[in-house]
Amino acid sequence: MKDLKKAKRLILLLEVLGLLLFVGEILQQHVFVSDEIERLEAREGVEEHEYTVEADGHKESVTVEVSPKARTKEEIASLLAAAKEEVDVSYLGANTDATHVQQNLVLQKAYVEDQVDAAWSASPGSYIDTDGSLRFDYIEEATEVYLTVTLRCEEQSETVDYKVVVYPPSVDTPEGFQYELEHELKRADEEYRTEDVMRLPQELDGLRLRWIPKGSYGGLQLCLLGIAAWIGIAFAKKEEERQAQKKLQKALQADYPNIVNWLSLYVGAGMSMKQAFSIIGKEASEEHPGYEAVLRCSRSMADGKSEMAAYEDLSTYAPDKNYRKLSLLITHHLRKGSEDLMFQLEREATNAFEQRKMLAKVAGEEASTKLLIPMMGLLGIILIVLVIPALRGINI
Repeated sequence: MKDLKKAKRLILLLEVLGLLLFVGEILQQHVFVSDEIERLEAREGVEEHEYTVEADGHKESVTVEVSPKARTKEEIASLLAAAKEEVDVSYLGANTDATHVQQNLVLQKAYVEDQVDAAWSASPGSYIDTDGSLRFDYIEEATEVYLTVTLRCEEQSETVDYKVVVYPPSVDTPEGFQYELEHELKRADEEYRTEDVMRLPQELDGLRLRWIPKGSYGGLQLCLLGIAAWIGIAFAKKEEERQAQKKLQKALQADYPNIVNWLSLYVGAGMSMKQAFSIIGKEASEEHPGYEAVLRCSRSMADGKSEMAAYEDLSTYAPDKNYRKLSLLITHHLRKGSEDLMFQLEREATNAFEQRKMLAKVAGEEASTKLLIPMMGLLGIILIVLVIPALRGINI
């Protein structure tokens, strides 16, 4: 019933939200009509708006393209200056000096968060690519190269020149090591073309090379998979035991009020506690571990165990605080011979049933909460589908 009420409230909320959006669309289309469209910032690009145009019997659907707000000359000058500073800092890449370049340069196509375009050129053009990569095949000695970058922002542009000195490759740099290694491998391949095997180079410009073939490491992967599976099984087993223990506790708590109630009735009818345990134990089954614990106590007494010891074992057979309390209550009666056992059993039965009501209420609230989660997820999806297009279409 509570879940049904919550569902109705969610549906009502959805209907109210949809109605408000519909009213907003109507007001936006027929009341708050404006012939002005706010432009976006320059970096945000062109924006499109859908309109229906009516005029003297004509009705057309049109798409209005609104260009972004143009920058002022001062803003463009500021962006160009910022782009030049960014170029000054970044174009050398990992090189520390423009007069000794042995690693790739960093020649970007845009700067200042893509607000300023850049076009690079090199003279002579055979030594450096437009992206800044060095062409080591053509660099045989130290050579001066002049770089020119044209920075453009809207209609304004600025040209900046740089001079660098490029050097032949060196194995001390990543690019040089890769180039020399590829060159050496090509030489080795050509040298041993007439032989049955190709010998890998063992040295590169004074550096000792150690070749390690790449493998799939299937054995290691299998070992890791086995370890992961073992860990997963261990966790799964632990979780299974935890769930089983939780299920046992719930079953014991569910059986306890009935067991105490039957004990109260049988003892009140004049039966001994041993006879009451024997009768109640006949209801034992896997679904009722509380009755199973009573049956084990009854059988242990039938096998010759003392009543005191058998009742003390009740809390061992049923590991729950309620059965421990019942065990203490019965053993205390046997030791002290108290005459109010009947009254105590009745009070314990009353408390047990109150506890069952509380547990049932908690279980109902948990089920209600679990049902509410997917409903809220569904509501969120519906809101996204409805609200986002509506809000994007509102331009008041």
